[in-house]
Amino acid sequence: MLGKIIPRIALFGFHGLKPGDRWCLCAPRWREALEAGKASRVVLRATQEGALEYCALADLKRFRCRSVVNVPTVGVSNPPKLYQR
Repeated sequence: MLGKIIPRIALFGFHGLKPGDRWCLCAPRWREALEAGKASRVVLRATQEGALEYCALADLKRFRCRSVVNVPTVGVSNPPKLYQR
């Protein structure tokens, strides 16, 4: 699906994701991807607690990134509370 979106987004100066890029995904879509066997890695420190309304914490932990450095929290009104070592 992303391949279909990129040509349109390129008109706005976005030329696609590169390896190592991060992007935001809403919890219901992540759960759909999980159910389809296509879930992406999760940065728990950047995950809002509200994601638990749609996703089990065990699933989020199973897909967490273990080596995350400098996770930005700019614009986050309530700092995430899911991060655990």
